[in-house]
Amino acid sequence: MSVLEKIESASSERSKQLGYSEEMGNLQSSKTIYGHVNEHMEENISNTLREIYNALILYNESENLPNDVAIENMAKEFRKSIKDAKKNKIMFSVPCHIDVFREGEKLSVIDYLMLVLQHLMESDANVTETGKSKLRPFWLEMSDLVSKGNDISTRVSKILPSDILQKREDYLSNLKQIVRGGIEKNKEKDVIKGVTVERDNGFYYVRCPEESVVVPAKFLNNPEFQGLDGALKIGKRDNIIRIQNGQYCDMKGVLQMTFPVGEKKIEMILSSENTSGFGKIMVYIDDKNCEIFSKYCEELAKEPRISKVIEAAKGFVQAKKSEVSPPSFALEKVSESQHSQSNGQELPGN
Repeated sequence: MSVLEKIESASSERSKQLGYSEEMGNLQSSKTIYGHVNEHMEENISNTLREIYNALILYNESENLPNDVAIENMAKEFRKSIKDAKKNKIMFSVPCHIDVFREGEKLSVIDYLMLVLQHLMESDANVTETGKSKLRPFWLEMSDLVSKGNDISTRVSKILPSDILQKREDYLSNLKQIVRGGIEKNKEKDVIKGVTVERDNGFYYVRCPEESVVVPAKFLNNPEFQGLDGALKIGKRDNIIRIQNGQYCDMKGVLQMTFPVGEKKIEMILSSENTSGFGKIMVYIDDKNCEIFSKYCEELAKEPRISKVIEAAKGFVQAKKSEVSPPSFALEKVSESQHSQSNGQELPGN
């Protein structure tokens, strides 16, 4: 069975029942892709910046070596740093400060490396054509990241060819069109006009208007999104679900997920276990939808993208059958203390 789940905003009433206020969503809003940088990624970004700096220092201290050899040694360090950064799926455009920078100065990996490369290839009289040929691949690699959506500072944009910046604009416009193809048309409002898409290396961020009904599979299956991790935000409030390794993994806020099955449909409410930030996905299904879900759950579980959500839903249904009611999903206003004691089912850890 082909599964095309739909995701949309949950009603304000349902959100409040689960402990999420509109004010809370506005205060916690992750308005750009860079709101998804955690401490681990920030540490990896800082390490990459330091590795680039150390490689440059190694080059500057290699007076006893032929310049081409010194450049080759530096290039090896650059190559390793970039390879590790891509493997770790860091965001190359996040400005960070490390202690070797001037006070208050923040640079992203892509900005710092391109500024270093420009200085070496255009201002360092010791660098030969052979040396430049060793460095040029890194310039092209960073330029390719820019052409595929990575942001850069105004300073770096002035040293890039205009065609690279135009490619970036065209690429992001194409991603936006792909995402628009995954949004159901709304006769009353032209919701697809409000779609925005950002990309940084191995991560994407999609924002859709409040009234959107999104069918993620329609754009996630596109080659441009394959192999990327990302986040889908719907509406003005901070209702976001994140995808990692091709699976829904965690979220913030409250969303409704619907599964068309034959002539019927299954509706469930997804919410974060953490009312103030990202947390494991928790599920609520009413009695009518529990009955339909029980009939189709094994088929739905075969779709890897939603497998963890379905596992959590199965646990919720089993709890209801055992007459163990998860308080955090009860359709009544609950106190914060009751919510913290919830027996609601949550996704297993990665």
